[in-house]
Amino acid sequence: SLGVFTVCITELWERFGYYTVTALLVLFMTKEYNYTDTAAYGIFAAYTALLFITPAIGGFFADRYIGYHRSLGLGLLLMIAGYSLVALPSKEAFYPGLALVIIGTGFFKSMPYAIMGRIYQDDQTKLDKGCTFYYLAIQFGAIIPVAAGGFLARYFGWHFTFLIATIGITIGTIIFFSLRPNFK
Repeated sequence: SLGVFTVCITELWERFGYYTVTALLVLFMTKEYNYTDTAAYGIFAAYTALLFITPAIGGFFADRYIGYHRSLGLGLLLMIAGYSLVALPSKEAFYPGLALVIIGTGFFKSMPYAIMGRIYQDDQTKLDKGCTFYYLAIQFGAIIPVAAGGFLARYFGWHFTFLIATIGITIGTIIFFSLRPNFK
């Protein structure tokens, strides 16, 4: 269905952005900002922990106040802003960029699951098939950045590589907002 396609392709591009940045984050901090390994891993650990905690808060707001589609869209927009800041060659923009990615992930991350559940609320068999496509989208979104991220960073620079993450999540956002009116 169009709803499943929209959710899957949006998730693919979100994962593309996430893995493009996350796969290089520690290396970036140690090489570009001269952080010690301990400091870089500490920042990475805090960043990753918050990425996994905030969806509970975002899910609460989606359930109670703003709805699943608005939450997902808000999360995408915040992540675009965050990745854009991380892509800037400015240390002052780096932490606010990571913070926006964390907040955006909070609003985004649990929404595709909720939307998939709503699309197939009456048909468990179709939900299982839809989830298979969803997990494939996650894997496809992750494989390219992990394979190509280091190459891009080495030959084109860190900030260009982070800009690619921004472009990827922007593509996913455009697809989501373009196709969202066509399904409930």
